[in-house]
Amino acid sequence: MGERMRAFDWSTSPVGPPARWPQSLKTAVSICIGSRYPIVLWWGHPEYTMFYNDGYIPVLGVTKHPGWLGRSGLECWNEIWSTVGPMLDGVFETGVATWSEDLLLVMNRNLSREEVYFTFSYSPIHGDDGKVDGIFCACYETTGRVIGERRLQTLRDLGRTVMEVKSAEEACEAAARTLNANPYDVSQDPDGNMWVADVGGSAASIFNFRSASFGARLRALLNSSVALAVCPAAK
Repeated sequence: MGERMRAFDWSTSPVGPPARWPQSLKTAVSICIGSRYPIVLWWGHPEYTMFYNDGYIPVLGVTKHPGWLGRSGLECWNEIWSTVGPMLDGVFETGVATWSEDLLLVMNRNLSREEVYFTFSYSPIHGDDGKVDGIFCACYETTGRVIGERRLQTLRDLGRTVMEVKSAEEACEAAARTLNANPYDVSQDPDGNMWVADVGGSAASIFNFRSASFGARLRALLNSSVALAVCPAAK
């Protein structure tokens, strides 16, 4: 990113050519480029001109890098601006840093409406006159850990019900409650539908694990002594 920044025509951006940059911006950019930690700088309010380093490239994904270097962060991240915009505005207004841990953001980067989680801080960069001229953001993506822990918790909850229940009926009802508690990973269908099918492919039924009858219907299938496979219902 250092070479890309040096080759970039900054006269086309709101910050202008580097010779005109204030010392505070030059220092912040130097720290950003020299770090291996994912860092993005937002300079100017309301321009939010973006600077970022190599570590931040995966955050942008294939749809945003390198096209948004030196351009508006608001336009780059318009899909999450309703969440991060007020946070950034608050730092410019108050000079007080923010802290967010495992914050859910739905981004359009590698996929449309991609579920991602980040831990990050927005910290003020004070200009030569003492005002907040920019924001320094060191961030870390925690998507893999958050989703992994959520799925593992669902498996643990399912396993615990086997030890606690006393009948097949209770087991099915407990499974329905557990699956309903994690619709993010159990099914992509917003209505909670899933297929329960004979592994041999001779029969298939659609179930809604959020419905009151889910436990009884699943119990009937389990009592039929066939091997079953469960998957999200396609629309």
